[in-house]
Amino acid sequence: MIWVQEIFYEAKGLIDYFYRSVIVLQLMRQFTDRDLKYPCKIRFASNFLMLQSIVEVEEKLRLLVASAEWRGLRNSRSFEASRVLNTIQRESFWIESKEILMFMEPIVRVFRFVDGDGLTSGYLYEAMERARRVLEQLKETDNRYEQILKIFDKRRDENSLSQIHYAAAILNIAYYCGPRFKKNLKFKEATEFIGDTLVPQAERGDFYEQLASYQMKSSLIFSSSAMIMMEKCRPPNHVVLQPVREIEVLEMLHKQKKRNRLSAEILVDLVYVRMKSLMMEKKATLEQKNMLPINLDNISVYYDDENVEDIDREIVG
Repeated sequence: MIWVQEIFYEAKGLIDYFYRSVIVLQLMRQFTDRDLKYPCKIRFASNFLMLQSIVEVEEKLRLLVASAEWRGLRNSRSFEASRVLNTIQRESFWIESKEILMFMEPIVRVFRFVDGDGLTSGYLYEAMERARRVLEQLKETDNRYEQILKIFDKRRDENSLSQIHYAAAILNIAYYCGPRFKKNLKFKEATEFIGDTLVPQAERGDFYEQLASYQMKSSLIFSSSAMIMMEKCRPPNHVVLQPVREIEVLEMLHKQKKRNRLSAEILVDLVYVRMKSLMMEKKATLEQKNMLPINLDNISVYYDDENVEDIDREIVG
């Protein structure tokens, strides 16, 4: 994808020039009233976030390079400054930048979605299908997106979706009963995989009988109360934890008269109890979060703690 690589290269050139000089940086901040995002190879979707931060201040950057303050800079006529000026004033740069953001945004939404806390397996297939639908629409009007679509399909099939995700998707009642659901042969293969692999032999008859009722949307399952609950919550996963060690440690601490006499072993146990307490608090928060249905339309593309990301390199390369 040479055209994508060229746009990212030009965008990075803008960032490099603005942040190379304190005077230029201050002038840029004066006009845009914000900082731009610097690309980082070890951060998630950094090229996307960098380009997004530039496009958001397009008009302000145009005013910047057309201002008397810009022309008054000492190096305003240097080769680097002229290249920045040409990039910002070139209409094709902004058009292609917005096209890149358009096709990358649904992909970044998927990554942002699965990288957060909480249960997401029942929604991953639908999120991937939404992203693919955007790429298909772009491919219909521009053949340049055919290669991007092939990369997306390859990564989806080899790295993202498994039989478990297909099975979880069909068991997600909100998606299964929604207008976006479309039958797929992989759903059948996934449910057979679950039945043959994860369900004990003695229980398979009951499993497939219940599955048939579910797929036929039996009124015994899809009752009016069940449909209401579907919109309000989703079933959580419960993990029972036995706080035996915590009780023992607290009893030992209660017997200690002076804190500075705590043994090293008890201090280790005290740290354990504190960390376990924090983990339990987070677990309770996640359980409450997991009770709520996920609205894929509200997944943000903004990210503060990105993970290592390589799809930019694959598209650019």
